[in-house]
Amino acid sequence: MNRRSLVQLVVVGASLATVTPLYAEDIDFEKQVLPVLEKKCMSCHREAYTDPAKGRLRKPKGDLRMDMPEDIVKAGESEKPAIFAGEPDKSEALARVLLPEDSDDFMPSKGDPLTKDEIEALKSWIQQGAKFGKWKGSKFTPEGEKVKE
Repeated sequence: MNRRSLVQLVVVGASLATVTPLYAEDIDFEKQVLPVLEKKCMSCHREAYTDPAKGRLRKPKGDLRMDMPEDIVKAGESEKPAIFAGEPDKSEALARVLLPEDSDDFMPSKGDPLTKDEIEALKSWIQQGAKFGKWKGSKFTPEGEKVKE
């Protein structure tokens, strides 16, 4: 492990230790977490599609899909699960949003970072067992618009 990776690991560990959940009540995934994932994660981490502007196949970044419940708990290229139910400190998705913004591994790599409240909701949801409720997945058009169910 190189020095930069070690420093990032220490920063993430310290961040995980200092982020305390704001939510004593159960997190409603579909109301509090899913909108954040759809807005800030799924544009890059979704089913492969053909880009209509360029005509080329776009695959999920880092080989990680976050648009289906069964995929969000799997590991991508990092070989660490994005979401590890009950254990925020083992959840790669949380670790990535807590990295310094200038890190190559910081997420989201495009657009606005998660707010403190969004991070707290994500962490609390993971701590509470990462239950998906009735959500069966999100579908998007090739242009990135959510398909209404």
